[in-house]
Amino acid sequence: MTPEERVGQLFLVTFVGQDTGPESEIARLIQDFKIGGVLLSPRNGNFQNTEGAPARVAELSTRLQSLALDKQGPGIPLFIAIEADGDGAPTTWLREGMTAVPSPLAIGATWSPDNAEAVGQIVGKELAAVGVNLLLGPPLDVLLTPRPGQPGDLKTRSFGGAPYWVGQMGEAYIRGVHEGSQGRVATVAKHFPGHGSSDRSPDEEAATVEKSKEEMTRTDLVPFLKVTDIADKEQAGITDALMTSHLRYRGFQGPSRPDSPPISFDPGGFKVLMEVQQLAQWHETGLFVSDSLGVPAVRRYFNPALDSFPHKEIAQKALLAGNDLLLVSRFALQDDDWPAQFNNITSAISFFRDKYQSDDTFQKRVDEALARILRLKIKLYPSFDRESVVVDPVAVGDLVGQDDAKKQIAAIAQTAVKVVAPELQALADRLPAPPRAGESILIFTDTRQASDCPTCEPYQLIPATAIQDTIQRLYGPSKTGTGQIDPEDVHSFTFRELKALAIPAGEETETNAETAFTLTDEERQNLETLLEEADWVLFAMQDIDPEEAPDSDALRIFLKERFSSLADKKAIVMAYGAPYYLDATEISKLTAYYAVFSKIPASIEASVRALFQEFVPTRALPVSVPGITYDLAVQLQPDPAQELTISRIDSQDTTVNFGEEFEIQTSTILDKNSHPVPDGTRVTFWLTDPTDSTYRNLKEVTTVDGVARAKLLADRAGAIDINAQAGEAETAEALSLTVKGEAQPPTATPAPPTAT
Repeated sequence: MTPEERVGQLFLVTFVGQDTGPESEIARLIQDFKIGGVLLSPRNGNFQNTEGAPARVAELSTRLQSLALDKQGPGIPLFIAIEADGDGAPTTWLREGMTAVPSPLAIGATWSPDNAEAVGQIVGKELAAVGVNLLLGPPLDVLLTPRPGQPGDLKTRSFGGAPYWVGQMGEAYIRGVHEGSQGRVATVAKHFPGHGSSDRSPDEEAATVEKSKEEMTRTDLVPFLKVTDIADKEQAGITDALMTSHLRYRGFQGPSRPDSPPISFDPGGFKVLMEVQQLAQWHETGLFVSDSLGVPAVRRYFNPALDSFPHKEIAQKALLAGNDLLLVSRFALQDDDWPAQFNNITSAISFFRDKYQSDDTFQKRVDEALARILRLKIKLYPSFDRESVVVDPVAVGDLVGQDDAKKQIAAIAQTAVKVVAPELQALADRLPAPPRAGESILIFTDTRQASDCPTCEPYQLIPATAIQDTIQRLYGPSKTGTGQIDPEDVHSFTFRELKALAIPAGEETETNAETAFTLTDEERQNLETLLEEADWVLFAMQDIDPEEAPDSDALRIFLKERFSSLADKKAIVMAYGAPYYLDATEISKLTAYYAVFSKIPASIEASVRALFQEFVPTRALPVSVPGITYDLAVQLQPDPAQELTISRIDSQDTTVNFGEEFEIQTSTILDKNSHPVPDGTRVTFWLTDPTDSTYRNLKEVTTVDGVARAKLLADRAGAIDINAQAGEAETAEALSLTVKGEAQPPTATPAPPTAT
């Protein structure tokens, strides 16, 4: 390979539009600058989410790969990357015609790695069908401490707040992507070594995580270690790459100063991370991919005054820190200044070319990164001929958005729905029956808008009538409905109207004034009448973030100012985002509070089915919810109500020879949510002489897959009883064995553990 070809492979670029002609800028980047890959985005006009989008993306990917593989290109397939975190817009970029999958938090709420794998299979299959081969995901950030309404709030872009379970879900999801795509889509798990403890978004500035190395290893790093364990027999669950974060980490970089670099630009921080043997072994073949090198966190770090953008320095420091593939998106001071971005990309590549030929150390670093990149591309495409790489746009329609995939997602979405409040025992008393014929239902929906690009038409993330339409389809007089609900009894309004209703005319708050929306006297009277006559008042919320969505605090204002209006009504909240935005006082004013965790159509349907009591959700929430004092760490402890049992692993015999070791195991130990306890849960075994109650051979072990296993020594002849304890859970009946051989004097040992 020429120096130009070697250097170019390190760059994953963005481009504007869909023109791939010989004079287009993307053709120049591929054929003249030999880039290694592209990131497709609707924001850059690479595609629109309109009918036929999957086929058009397949056509685009085919044209791009053809440019790379013809004689003027590098002859190496491109990485074609995209974001597809689930939950529709804005976290899934290609949506129209594809199967809508739930958010990571909704998947985590199912507590089922099988469900995570099933979603991954759908995503992998459909991305491969359109020619995408690099998924920038899944997110493995741990939502340890919810930050409702604060910077750094992960919202639903996390599998949950338990490091163990995030790792389990992440590994299963990655395995699904690999299997669903038949090895044609690589994963880039993000944001290494963890965004979950950050108090800032990279769209603001580089935050600092103050945790020690030991704390990070016990928490944020756990999922990343799970998906980089190359000793694991399940190689399909190993991620191909990790995306580095633009955060500072005290535990890996030492005390932070204003001029301390984010870890993505810090060779010393990378070195400390590579002292973790498992990560070092994975990195022999695994890629580190930088996060976008043009986000505000990077701009502010390199130039706090924001009057220049040192693109060469940024790219060089990202590579020398340890990143192998450089994501050069938003690569200028202004996001919308594409000419500047294009010039910066080409200038950085040219700078790398010159430095490669003049600096032996730099050349060695480029070649190390290149080897990892090529190894992954060969894994994706054992042959680099065109027929092996490109996809068939005509066949896409038979591979994406299929009914069987939608049925799978519907079942998963239903499993994800949870009851936040009240306690399950009280739910049946508060809601003895679902909405019935003749009862009026008033719905208020957070209809905040989004747009795929600066000039694209805005759309509502949850359409104003989405819940009403679902109720009528399932329970109205249509062919698919039960006929129990009269369409005339269901009315839908927006959170903007709810907010205006909550505030008396002429007394608008500053926030409401900014929306420049008030109700006319007639509109207000109509709403007041419907509210007074309503039997059910349903609030469909997302999150509460007035800066981003000025009307998102409408429910909070209504509960404060107009709570009396809900007297004798069933007030229901459906949280289609994370469930931790309401406080204890606000929750106490509700009849019931459900967490849905996702706003895709399947999740909306699942929430309606829960309202109509087609199934009873559990209360096993995947994150802590301060408003109901639900502490996830406590919920993951062994359930004291269970009775543990012990059995032998090596034999079913009730006798063992004196002096021999024998293996035992517990039954599956369940947490307080009735799921297997996380790996690493402490369990103590001890032996008892039933004749004199002498305790000995106390042995503490930790669980794997919910089970504790241990080897014990038969060090005294006669009858022995073996017991176990995990937290406050104990064995109800000991495992009784007989040790054959010469009797030995008892050895005094400490008493068995006391529950704490």
